[in-house]
Amino acid sequence: MTVFDFKTYPLFTRFSILSLILFILIGYFIITGLAPALKDFIIAKHELESVIFYNRLANRFLTPEDFIFPLKPERQKAAADFIANAYTPGSFLFFITDSRGKVIYVEPSVFSEQFIGSSLAGNYYVNYVIREHNASAGFVNVTPEEKPFLNMNQAFAQATPITFGDSVEMIGMVYAVSRVGFITETIGIIEKSVGLRIIIGFLTLYLLLSIIVGNASLVIHRQHGELKDLTRRQIEQTQELARLKDQFVFIAAHELRSPVTVIGLSLEMLEKAKSSLTGQAKELLEDINRQTGRLKDLINDLLDASKLEAGKFSLKSAVFSLPSFLTDYIETLKPLGRKHKITLFLEISDDAPKEVFADQARLREVLSNFVTNAIKYNKEGGSVRITIGLNPKQKDELLFQVKDSGIGISDEDQQHVFERFWRADEVKNIEGTGLGLWIAKQIIERWDGRVGMRSKAEIGSDFYFTLPIITAAKIKTSAI
Repeated sequence: MTVFDFKTYPLFTRFSILSLILFILIGYFIITGLAPALKDFIIAKHELESVIFYNRLANRFLTPEDFIFPLKPERQKAAADFIANAYTPGSFLFFITDSRGKVIYVEPSVFSEQFIGSSLAGNYYVNYVIREHNASAGFVNVTPEEKPFLNMNQAFAQATPITFGDSVEMIGMVYAVSRVGFITETIGIIEKSVGLRIIIGFLTLYLLLSIIVGNASLVIHRQHGELKDLTRRQIEQTQELARLKDQFVFIAAHELRSPVTVIGLSLEMLEKAKSSLTGQAKELLEDINRQTGRLKDLINDLLDASKLEAGKFSLKSAVFSLPSFLTDYIETLKPLGRKHKITLFLEISDDAPKEVFADQARLREVLSNFVTNAIKYNKEGGSVRITIGLNPKQKDELLFQVKDSGIGISDEDQQHVFERFWRADEVKNIEGTGLGLWIAKQIIERWDGRVGMRSKAEIGSDFYFTLPIITAAKIKTSAI
């Protein structure tokens, strides 16, 4: 049994079939949608025109008191003048009502006894205007019972709210019915004429496009092979450039590490003789120390980034005391906190394990990125609170949180925080490479953990990460 597979047909054949179907569908929807579109256009046009036209006339001939039932006899002439000036070709009936839809005046006057005092609020258009204070118009069939001589098919009804002066309060309403059946007849004629032109135009366009696509398909087929080879070569070149870039960064950072280490040792020797230096020499030594430390951080970040990109990053885990590690670590950060006038708080939950199996150096690196950022981007006299405990949502995970009372991060910038080399415009004057948080995220994810943050501008930030708990007891159990 042969299975029909449309994809096996040539491009030109597929285009011809699909475009023909598409043109037929488009033509059908345009033709069938033409009449409703024309009707909607006519209705919208009359709604706008009626609001302007009737309100101008009402403000000229009538007063707000003329919209209170019953209409005073001495005001009958003003209402008649208003209707006379409001007449438009095709108009048949005019009603003036109060704000609730009760008829105050009707023209022609022969219908006065039948309509004055009655309510038009049951009519959809009148009810809509009363509720929304917006003009409404539409085609309706008017066939009053016992009055066949008034029979009108597809009559056009308009209901328009009336206001006075600068007030937006609706005082009353003008309701007009017109004999406009000729509009629908005209629409039918236009629909047939335009529909025929659309069909002829689509067929002509189809033939022209078929010729164009037939020639284009030959060119595309020939160039496809050439493009495929070119793309493959460009991908290979891009991969090679990326490899050379990463190799260059790694070699450059690695070669810089040796002289920086020598400079650091020399500075340590100078520190011992610091007491014998003058004030300016001491300041210079401190500045050299600070810039050397910054250079070391930059080199380490570049090396870590290169190793992560090359897949050569490794974790060297061992069992260690978590409370001792955290306490010692916070002590090393207190001088930085004092320098920036920031108070550090450490909270270790009672449910946190005493011993864990992890890479101390990498855990210190991750914490350093979070805590030093919390200090640097804080406000003077602010605080940083580091809390560690079991994740309440997943008990086999440790949750590390670093909360600060700093400048916070805008909603727009939060999506970029963990991107490589990204830094917000307002903090670019503060030292940093834009690599720290990216490296921290990569390390945590290689540890099967998760990293995230919450922040509000000018209030503070809450950075957190989770790590699976691997204790010494678990290691012994797995070894057995």
